[in-house]
Amino acid sequence: MAFAGPLRGAIIAPTATLSGAALEEVAAHLRRAIESTGAASASVALALQSAGAFVTGFVACRRAGAPAVLVSDRRPRPESFDAEQVLVRLNDCAATLLLADSAHAGFAKAAGFRLIDQCREDVALWRRNVGGSSEPSPSHVLLVYTSGTLSTPKAVMLSARALEWIGATNERLYAWQPGDRFLGMLPLTHLAGLANTICALQAGVDVVLAPSIAFARRVADTVHAHRVTVAGLVPFQLDRLFEVGERAALRSLRLVVCSAAPLHATTVAKVSEANRQLQIYNAYGLTEAFRCFAHPVAPERYVDGLIGHRLPGVEVCLRDPATGTPTPQGETGELCVRAPQVMSGYWKRSSSGTKSSDGWLRTGDLARAGANGEIYLTGRLKHLINGGGEKMTVESIEAVIAELGECQVAVHGENDGAGAETVTALVPASCRFELAELRQKCARRLPTAFWPTRLIEVARLPRTSTGKLDRRAIAELVRETQQ
Repeated sequence: MAFAGPLRGAIIAPTATLSGAALEEVAAHLRRAIESTGAASASVALALQSAGAFVTGFVACRRAGAPAVLVSDRRPRPESFDAEQVLVRLNDCAATLLLADSAHAGFAKAAGFRLIDQCREDVALWRRNVGGSSEPSPSHVLLVYTSGTLSTPKAVMLSARALEWIGATNERLYAWQPGDRFLGMLPLTHLAGLANTICALQAGVDVVLAPSIAFARRVADTVHAHRVTVAGLVPFQLDRLFEVGERAALRSLRLVVCSAAPLHATTVAKVSEANRQLQIYNAYGLTEAFRCFAHPVAPERYVDGLIGHRLPGVEVCLRDPATGTPTPQGETGELCVRAPQVMSGYWKRSSSGTKSSDGWLRTGDLARAGANGEIYLTGRLKHLINGGGEKMTVESIEAVIAELGECQVAVHGENDGAGAETVTALVPASCRFELAELRQKCARRLPTAFWPTRLIEVARLPRTSTGKLDRRAIAELVRETQQ
């Protein structure tokens, strides 16, 4: 059973270390607590800020045969988006049971749970009556919420078969070696963070927890102090790590798997120049279809958007978004995939417009195929800016500006009232862009309709917990500056 095997590695946190034996003890205790409720196949929601508690809670669910729901792995700040999402997820998922710590107790009560067992010092089991058949089908063993960068987060249902494929793929990709140590920085409520962490622990690899990449120098010091060899990072985390870290401190790294956001050639060049022994993989996937591509990056040949060839067992097709027909070789189409890890569907929502009856998933990503069948991402269907007849993805515009100014920006399309959109660029204060200068530079690379007409200086670009640009927050910032 995937993700149910023995936990043999340790979790090394800044304040304490939990050995594999200690993790196993907690997992066994939580499993007994879940099974003692007598709620056969009842879903268990997880809201735990301790990585050790979250991991052992999930493993306990797998061993008890209880579907798990990933709700929260951090202390929610009052009246924040994170806090709002905790309650939204608890009310949406209809889980009967909840493993939560004291930081989430108030949310548990607000969602109708009552405390039934103080399992550990700061892990309690809660229960509520959900009534009728509102629980997900037992065939769905995991609910994972999407990040919701453009719309309301949705709960993705994954089957046992999908988890088996995810576990096997991660083992092949990381190819753990004796003495490896893994840097854990991705949220455990996201599939990559959870899968990476548990696969490492089950392989006997210690997982070193690091602070937020906002404290990049401390992260670099952590890598050096613990001789970390392997990491799963979002591209901007990798970029920041090598921007501030001493080269000698990062030489222990042998493998980094990047995912969740575009990997830029400028980042690859910077990292490869600093550590020529480091192998970078550019992995592509969605919550709805985990890790369909994992491309070993060759720095001298890498270009923005390249995700390489599909992994074994994954079928790929590029289709016209309007007609659904395959696109000719070399032309851009919507990337569609069919594979064992593709979701069963959305919890309480229709997936008819996303997943077909024969298993094909529309990813919403635009892509083209190269001469040798390699795939290049070109943007998102929902991230198009209409320049008055001509359209371009925000990712394409951002990549050009980033290359011209050697600084990552975020762009947003604003309706000009005449059926087209103008481009607004959010620029970190450290970049020192001037609008006239930027437009002059864009003239060499972009059609006139896509030159920025407005700059908004921000302390930092809004991002989701996985490091993606937060398009909803960007749109809100643009609207606020118009008022």
